[in-house]
Amino acid sequence: MSTDPTRWIDVFKTVIATGGWYKLAIASAAGCYPDAQPWEIRSAAALTLLFGLLTIASIVTTLLNFFPIRKWILHWVNIRRMKHGFKEYIPVMTPKEREILAYLLAHNQKTFTADSDGGHAASLLSRGIVIVVAQPGQRLDGRRVPMTIPDPIWDVLQQHKAEFPYTPPENGEPETHPWRIPWMAR
Repeated sequence: MSTDPTRWIDVFKTVIATGGWYKLAIASAAGCYPDAQPWEIRSAAALTLLFGLLTIASIVTTLLNFFPIRKWILHWVNIRRMKHGFKEYIPVMTPKEREILAYLLAHNQKTFTADSDGGHAASLLSRGIVIVVAQPGQRLDGRRVPMTIPDPIWDVLQQHKAEFPYTPPENGEPETHPWRIPWMAR
């Protein structure tokens, strides 16, 4: 027998990589023949335990690949983090940001089109409160880029609707989109 530790590590990696069910069955059968010596029975029991544990590990790995629990937990944590960050930002929003969100809430409008830079909604865009919803490869007009408020943030906005009062335009005034910067002001 070789005493080279790298050789044994390679053997162990090979044992782990190949089918554990077959080895578990062979190890179990090895301890069951009638003229087994005590060392053979102990070896078979040790191999049965080893391959049983490897089989259980293989089953658990397969289940985790089939049900991506880690991804689900990460998704849930990211949504909670997004909602919490937005709730903390509400008290320090600028009046223009509040006006934009109040308009969207009053019109029950999650999606809107804006200039490619976001216009007055640029700070909302940079914080992730508003995101661009264009598809990869989609051709866009720089003055009409589709933007939306992500669902988790929209849910928080609905809960805090009272903090975003909307004032409609006076009699006869046309209603403008608060995120648009007039071309004369650019």
